[in-house]
Order: sequence, then structure tokens, then C-alpha cells
Amino acid sequence: MDKITKYFLILFVLIFLFNNIFAQDNKKKGIEAVQKGEYITGIQLLKDVVKKDDDYDVNYWYAYALFMTENYKEAEKYFKIALEDDDEGIDALKGLGDIKVKEKDYKSADNYYNKALKINPNYVPVLVAQSKMYLAQGKIDDAITKLTNAEYNAPNNVEILVAIGDAYYERETYKVAIEKYKKALSIKPKYAPAYYGIGRAYYKLYLITEDEEKKKEYYNESFKAYESAISADSKFAEAYYEKGYLLFIVGRYSLAEESFITYSELKPKSIRGKYYLARTEFKLRKFDESEKLFLEIVNLDTAYASECYRYIGKIYNEKPANDSITISENYQKSLKYYEKVKDEDFDLDDYINFIEIATNKYTRNFDDAIKYYNKGKENFPESGELDFEMGRGYFNNEITDSAIIYFEKAISKNYKNGAVYLYLGLSYNYSKNYESAIKNLLTSIEYKPTSIAYLFIAKSYRAMEDIDNAIKYYEKTLEVEPDNQEAIDALKVLKKNG
Repeated sequence: MDKITKYFLILFVLIFLFNNIFAQDNKKKGIEAVQKGEYITGIQLLKDVVKKDDDYDVNYWYAYALFMTENYKEAEKYFKIALEDDDEGIDALKGLGDIKVKEKDYKSADNYYNKALKINPNYVPVLVAQSKMYLAQGKIDDAITKLTNAEYNAPNNVEILVAIGDAYYERETYKVAIEKYKKALSIKPKYAPAYYGIGRAYYKLYLITEDEEKKKEYYNESFKAYESAISADSKFAEAYYEKGYLLFIVGRYSLAEESFITYSELKPKSIRGKYYLARTEFKLRKFDESEKLFLEIVNLDTAYASECYRYIGKIYNEKPANDSITISENYQKSLKYYEKVKDEDFDLDDYINFIEIATNKYTRNFDDAIKYYNKGKENFPESGELDFEMGRGYFNNEITDSAIIYFEKAISKNYKNGAVYLYLGLSYNYSKNYESAIKNLLTSIEYKPTSIAYLFIAKSYRAMEDIDNAIKYYEKTLEVEPDNQEAIDALKVLKKNG
């Protein structure tokens, strides 16, 4: 053997050994990462290993990581590869059952669970998974029976206790559920699923109670439980989602954003994580980030398209713009997305938003405004807000006769507040119906005294040549707004001439 051939042979052997050692190192590190809940890291480390290694363990843990990140099709593939190496791999059989539950194929799921239970009839993870399948089907009694039998054989098993808590949760006996979760914590004090269950149960109590003090108590207990779940297991994704949701519903959007971002990192395939993160970004007025997320959701699952387009329509309605060209462009984009929304997905605010943007002084598209006003009236026939918004649109475009008609319609539907009477009073003033202007402006003041209401009452009296009342209301204007130059100038003239 010549030297060159010998050199290349040695080099080949060294490369082979290095690759093998590297693969084994990735295999070990990848499995450990998945076992610690670091699923994305595990997937990255194992994705090349499983291409060459048919071993049960590596394919099972790779499949498990895929499952936990909601990549169900790929997970199913690798659970099956694992079973080719060990057809009695009970955890892989359970994994396939879990996937079928996610797909709502309960018959196939039950078959996989039963195969697993033939191997070990008392294997708790499968007993728990099968009971959860019963809960998903609404078979609460079947789940409780199965779990109670399991508890008899393993009274201190926290998985069983939490699953029993879940069953009572589904039965809507939330306080009993909490007792079961707390029993699990008495056995294993830092058990994240038990804290998570407590959080869910307290949230349900928060929703159904009418006592305000109790509501506050239940909300706080729910929030505390989710934080405890995260403290017990920093990779427990669902706790981040629920914590984010609790923050979202009370308007604490910056903190909600943090939770939803973490949830989305742990569950990158989750639609609901992206959806609530997108809604949170919208609330924070991060419109570009919000739009990007909504479009990403549409690309992932068209079932969410209508709801996502609805929010993108809102985005272009609320995006700041200072020039007529941008405002007009935003209007066109808003219209484009709103037209893709299913009628049943529109809420009252959407119709109001659309009327607002269509009647903007830069767009003045009353045909579209009337179109969405009429659609809104079909779905919300008693709403005075739609009439008020149409009135405002006409008012802002100085079409006061039409504005008056819609403001009066709003009031006739019991939509009564300071704003509607103020706008109506101003509209009557511009139409030179001063008596009606004064009447409605005085009514607006009963709701909230404003300088503009006092000013236009004064102007109406002045137009009617009632100078004493004009002076009186100019002075009231200055009580509310001492620097109102129009009132100052008018008083100088009236008092000098008087």
C-alpha cells in the first residue's frame, strides 16, 4: 500500500469515527434536551440523527418533541419508525393515540391506547391519556370510573389525581377539581400540571360568579396558579398562554405580549398563540407586527382567514396617517380586507370603524359607508351607535341636514349621551335652527359640561340677538376654558356695544 493510499484510508477512518462520535453526541444531547422540555433544541440536535438511526429511543424522543411543538404529521411518522424497532414501545403507541385524539379520530386513538394497555394494563400515562380522550368525547363518567380504578391501585400518583381533577373540571364541579389538584400538590409540591389545573378551575369560577369581591379573588388565584406552574416548569407552555390571556382581558397588554411570545417560542406551530399575540400587538398599536402575524396565520390555516382579515381591516383603519394620500391608501386596504370577512364575523365595532374611515374628509365614500351601515343594521337593528357614526360622517363633511337625521335616529334608539346631543346641537346651529341648537347643547351639558357646548349656545343666542344670554354663556365658556379666544373677543365686542 503506497503512502498516499494509506493516508487517505486513515483520513477516511478518522472522518467516519468523528462523524459517528458527533452523531452519538447529538443523539445523547438531543434526547436529554427533549426530556428537559427543550423541544426546539432537541429537534435541531436529532433531526439529522434520525435520518441514519432507526433506534427506538432516538426516534421516540424526536417524535415526542415534534408532538409537543404541534408538528403532528411528522410526529406520527417517527412514532411509527420507533415502533418498527420495538413493536411493544408503549410510549410510542400512546403518542400515536394522542395524535389521533388531536385529529378527533377517537376510534383509532382508542385502538392505540388499548394496544398499549395489553402490554401493561396499569401503565398510568396511557390510562390518563385514554381518560382524557373520554373527556374530549364528553364521556365524563367513563373517564372518572377509569381514573378512580387507577387511583385505587396507585393512590399517590399525581398524574392520576390531576386527571381526576380534569374530569371534575369538565363536569363543572370546579371546587372538587381544585381539591384533587391540591391533593396532587401535597404529594408533589412543584407539579406544574396541578397548578395549571387550579388556574383553569379558578378562572371558570371567576367567570360564573357575580360577586365582585369573589371575582377579584378568583382572578388573582387563577393568575397566581399559572405563575406557580411556570415557576415549577419554565417550559410548561400552556401556563404562559393562560397567563397571557388573563393579562390580555384586563388590558395589561405589554405583560400579555411577553407571555404570548414565550408561548409561541415553545409552541411555534400553535395558531392560537400567534392569534392572541397578533391581537396583543394590535392593542399595543404595533400595527406592522400585528399584520404580519395575522397574514402568517392565514397562510398556516385558511379557517382563520376571515377573523384575521377582520383585524387587518381594523389595522388600516387605525394606522396613523397625516396626509390625504396615505389616508386614502389605508382606506382602500381596509376596504379590501373587510370585503373578505364573512358577515357572521363582523361585530358592531367593525361596522362603526368602516363607516368612520369611509366618511373621512379625505375619502368621502358615502356609498361604501351606507353599504356597511345597512349591513350593520341587519345584524344590529337596535343599535344607535351606527346612526351616530353615520351622523358624525356627514357632520365632518359639513352635510348637516343628513347629520341631523342620523343623530335624531340614534337618540330615538335610546343612544343618549353627551356626544350625540353635542353633535346634534352643533348641526342645528350650522343649519341656523338656533332654538333646537340651544335645546340639544343644554342637554349635552347635563351629561358633561364642555366649553364648545357653552360657546355654541352663546353663538346661537347671539345670532338670535339675545345679547344677555349670549354674554352669560360666553362667560360660562371661559369658566371651563379660560383661554378661549373666540369667547374673549366676543365678550369684548358685546360688552362694549352694550
